[in-house]
Amino acid sequence: MRSILLASFLLAATNLVGMPKGPCKLVPGVGCGDLIINKSSRGQVLADKEAEKRYADEGMTFSFGANEILDSIVVTSKQFATDKGVSPGDREERVRQVYGDPKIGKLVLFKGGPEPVGTLGDRVLDYPGVQFVISHGSVWAVAIKAK
Repeated sequence: MRSILLASFLLAATNLVGMPKGPCKLVPGVGCGDLIINKSSRGQVLADKEAEKRYADEGMTFSFGANEILDSIVVTSKQFATDKGVSPGDREERVRQVYGDPKIGKLVLFKGGPEPVGTLGDRVLDYPGVQFVISHGSVWAVAIKAK
């Protein structure tokens, strides 16, 4: 019985590798806690079948690039903030006050083909290592990416 409990505990601990313990700080160009841009692998980030759902429930999603290495982290929950204290829900003016003048763009969505299917938000404020998706004057999402 003791060995079964120990094995269950070790399996549960292994499955949580990479999961932030509470909301981690979003660091532009770096990542969030143990989730490191251009370093963490899909297997480290999504260590088990339930990890992606747990992250999504927390308001965090990922994209992976070449060799299945993490290339961006996107958060939509107010519980996450950048290292300068900006979170989803903050007003666009706050972002500009904290980060300065951005490059402004659009986040265009594609569905498997060359033709765009739409845009996400009203505009994107782009800074080195971080993007803020603005919708109706507020931050809808924060994306951490390589600088």
